[in-house]
Amino acid sequence: MLNVPEVSIIMPVYNGARYIEQTLEYLKQQTFENFEVIIIDDHSIDDTANAVSRFCEKDTRFNLHFNIKKGVASARNVGLEKAKGKYIIHYDSDDIIPSDAIMNMYDAIIDNADIVIGDYIVKTGDVENLELQNYNTASDRIIEGLITNKIHGGLWNKLIRKEFYEDLKFDESVNYMEDKLILVQILLRKPRVIVLNKVVYKYIQHAGSITSSLSENSLQSIKKVILQLEKEFENKNTSFDLSFLKIYYKLLAYLNRKSIDNKKDFKEVNSRIPFCKELSIHHRILLFLKVYSHMCSQRDDLKWKLMFKREEEHESLKNLLPDHVVEKKNPFSGEKFKPAAEICISNEELNINHQDNGKMSSGHVRDLHGNSNHHRPG
Repeated sequence: MLNVPEVSIIMPVYNGARYIEQTLEYLKQQTFENFEVIIIDDHSIDDTANAVSRFCEKDTRFNLHFNIKKGVASARNVGLEKAKGKYIIHYDSDDIIPSDAIMNMYDAIIDNADIVIGDYIVKTGDVENLELQNYNTASDRIIEGLITNKIHGGLWNKLIRKEFYEDLKFDESVNYMEDKLILVQILLRKPRVIVLNKVVYKYIQHAGSITSSLSENSLQSIKKVILQLEKEFENKNTSFDLSFLKIYYKLLAYLNRKSIDNKKDFKEVNSRIPFCKELSIHHRILLFLKVYSHMCSQRDDLKWKLMFKREEEHESLKNLLPDHVVEKKNPFSGEKFKPAAEICISNEELNINHQDNGKMSSGHVRDLHGNSNHHRPG
């Protein structure tokens, strides 16, 4: 093997003893051999360090470093400081890497690009879903995809030329979406990007998704990322619409029963919630009602009047409303009352279709379920 590796693989780990040896074995079996693996143990309290040390003794391309429980962003920064390769990729410690993944990505990037983005598979239990990366590869278009969750911000399917990390660090005050933030910062440098339609990663969705386990710190991290993105765009004298991410922040707070001040936190997007077509009708209505519930002095007094252009529109939506909204008197029955608010939405504005059954749109499934543990991407 050459002394200087072509590819540096950065792998943070925290209490990953259960899976990490298997993941390291996937890397050892790669058909591309000129790489280094930088494993950063962020103060695990299980047998992670011993498991990794045993592996490193057998293969000098694998190196273990320690971080004093500073979080995933800090661990990634240690990896960037140690990296010697011309190209960098970040992997989780509990996923599957096909044996030809690095070879395929390296062959694609070597003379043609600064970033290569590959297809990946999401595995949840026995179900596998292929996520094809078919989109415009102009940097601005990818940024637009990232801030609307149509493109996943994870770094594990993206091989990036090292110089595009120059003078950049992961924000260590952020423990969620830290990879999305730095990826946007890289894309603002206008790299050449190509898409590789070959599977380069299999993401294992373990039990405990973000919709049921988002911490207060993670929620605040999302807010910090949004504010930081606003500053980045302002500094670069460029404009991107962050309305969806702001609404998404409010939705995650609602789904995880976290308290935020909707009258202060990104209040400018409150009126846009019903028209956010990236979300399902179900989430748009419930989130809108949640955001504007402060208009009533008591929750039990909440009455809403939804006005639709055609009878069949309210028939398709009224079953989505929670019981506390309709109370004992059905607002669709024609009874006269003074509503606390009116939502006047047309069929076209709500983007109603027979396929919308209350689930998140396909562009959001990944980010709602990503970041389920200490080292999941955002």
